Parts: sequence; structure tokens; C-alpha cells
Amino acid sequence: MDNTERSRKILVVFFSYEDSTRTIAESIAEAVDAELLELVPRDSDNGAKIMNYVWENQSVTMDSEPELEDFDVDPDDYDLIFLGTPIWAMTFAPPFKTFFSRVQLEGKNIAFFYTHEGLRGVAVENLRKELIGNNIVGHADFYDPLNSDLEKIVLSAASWAREVLYLMRAVV
Repeated sequence: MDNTERSRKILVVFFSYEDSTRTIAESIAEAVDAELLELVPRDSDNGAKIMNYVWENQSVTMDSEPELEDFDVDPDDYDLIFLGTPIWAMTFAPPFKTFFSRVQLEGKNIAFFYTHEGLRGVAVENLRKELIGNNIVGHADFYDPLNSDLEKIVLSAASWAREVLYLMRAVV
């Protein structure tokens, strides 16, 4: 890494329910020397998988903003922010709704990624709406990481993150 890259502060903000988004977030953070911020709901449901899907769907359809564990990271301190979410009921997970209401992101360089097991729905459009006033520098789609070739997906995520950083460096 040259001095320009080192001087950039990079943050990866993610919510992960079954570790797929976490695994990708960690690979991205390692690839671009970023700090990690995990969004953790205070009252996480740890029930059976079928109940998890019911909780996911209800959380989204009821426009839920779950209370999050406190965090001491200020996104204003970062030049580039990666946001990672699983797709629930065809949009981003509710912890990000809470994050967006707690943290005012404006004028930031943002790349987002999402994991899913099927339809992406309106996730990209909804994320873009939440991020108006920011510079979207990329987005990536990772289909069913835990039931796919996870090693290949992790390498792909790291490569994508380095490409985003390279493009950021090229426009400065």
C-alpha cells in the first residue's frame, strides 16, 4: 500500500445473521485495511431457522428499526465506507434502517454489498434512496455464500474491494 492508500480511512459496516455477510465483510476489511463495525440488534432472535425467516419478513414488512448495541465509531471520520447487508423480504435488513436514522451519511464515498438466497427485489433501489447525497462508488451481489464456494466468493469480495479502492484512488 502506498501512502495515499494508507492515509485513507476505510470502514466496513455490516449486519450478518448467519455469518455469510460477516465472512464477506471481514475479507473486504482485510483486503483494504479497513476497520469493521458490526450492527448488532439488542434483542436478536436465536430461534430455529424457520422462525428466523418469519422474524426477517416481519421486521421488514413492519418497517422495523431494531434497537442496536451502542457503537463508538463515527462514519464521518472515514473516506470510504462499505455497507454490507443480507437481503430480507427483497430489501436491506432492518438494522440498517436504524443505522441510517442514527448516522447522517452525506458526501461520503460508499460501496455496498449484499448477500441473498434468491430474489434481490428492490434492495439496490432502497439502498440508493437511503444514500442520496453520497457518492456510490460500487455495489456487489453475493448469492448464497454459505451454500456456495465460499472460498471463491471471499476472494471475489476482496478483489472487488481492492478494485473499488483503486478506482477511488484514480479519481482523486
